[in-house]
Amino acid sequence: MKRLRRFEGSLTAAEVKCYKEQRGKALSAQQVADLTRTVLNGFAADSGDRAVWIALVEHAINWMYSDATWRIAPDKYRGGKLLDDVVDSMICLATSLSYAGGRHHVWQDPIRPDDGHIIGPGNLDALQRASKARRRPRPGTHEA
Repeated sequence: MKRLRRFEGSLTAAEVKCYKEQRGKALSAQQVADLTRTVLNGFAADSGDRAVWIALVEHAINWMYSDATWRIAPDKYRGGKLLDDVVDSMICLATSLSYAGGRHHVWQDPIRPDDGHIIGPGNLDALQRASKARRRPRPGTHEA
């Protein structure tokens, strides 16, 4: 999704993935929302309907707030595996919606094509074509 520029330009990959690093931390409601939105809002463009996707993300956040499993104290929620599982499940949903709507990419190992393939949200075809064009030697040069 970073290659597709779906995340805010100033965010690094580490900042997007930092929801995975909240092991055992007590998070405020705002931190839960910020960590979740930072990752999941990047999938809106390929979900099929940006407004519906944003509503689903907000529903997931509100569900985390209301589920007693998450709450440690008023305005304190568990980070770690619980947060990671919800965000990763939503990424799976985004990938499924993207695949169903034809807004996906498929990667298959060219060396081991029988090893299956990876489906990801967003169409990388244009990026891949541009990348291959940049790697091709220019006519009349001796680049290899």
